[in-house]
Amino acid sequence: MEQRKLIARRARARAIARGLAPLQAATFTADLPVSVVPRVAEWAIAVEARLLPIGHRGRFFHEFHSEPHDLACANATQWTQVVYTLRQLGRVVQLRAAIRAPDRPWFSRVHRLACWVLASDWRTWGLLGPLTAFAIINVHLQQGWGSALFTLPTIVAIYAGVEWLRNRWGVTVKRRQRDDDSMTI
Repeated sequence: MEQRKLIARRARARAIARGLAPLQAATFTADLPVSVVPRVAEWAIAVEARLLPIGHRGRFFHEFHSEPHDLACANATQWTQVVYTLRQLGRVVQLRAAIRAPDRPWFSRVHRLACWVLASDWRTWGLLGPLTAFAIINVHLQQGWGSALFTLPTIVAIYAGVEWLRNRWGVTVKRRQRDDDSMTI
């Protein structure tokens, strides 16, 4: 019984091979559209792939690379391809975070970043200082110095809010240690 099945399989394989022989000799020519992807889009795809974790770069590089080619085959302009790729580049940071920690919601990542900023006076006031100065200048330009003085309570409230947030989240500020020798000339 086994031998009959084996002989039947070999006969079918030979028949299939005989049927494919003319097809193998024929050459196929198809009028496929040539997909031209701009260099800027290619560059952005390379940057996107490098922003991802090493183990996932190959897979996502091929996925990112196929989409502008699909757009080109659909007769999209080069400008559309570049805009699409740059939008994709803006989303790669979120993709990286989701790949690295899929079980964490986005708020935990924002919370971690905010704690990192609050842990240093330089980072905290380096971000808040220019915004506060811009607000004071804007009030002065719109209403004059009299109204700009009313922004002082706002500055105190921002400082109190930062301290409250540090206490609430349990963030300790890392103070810099100064050497006494560095102060002497």
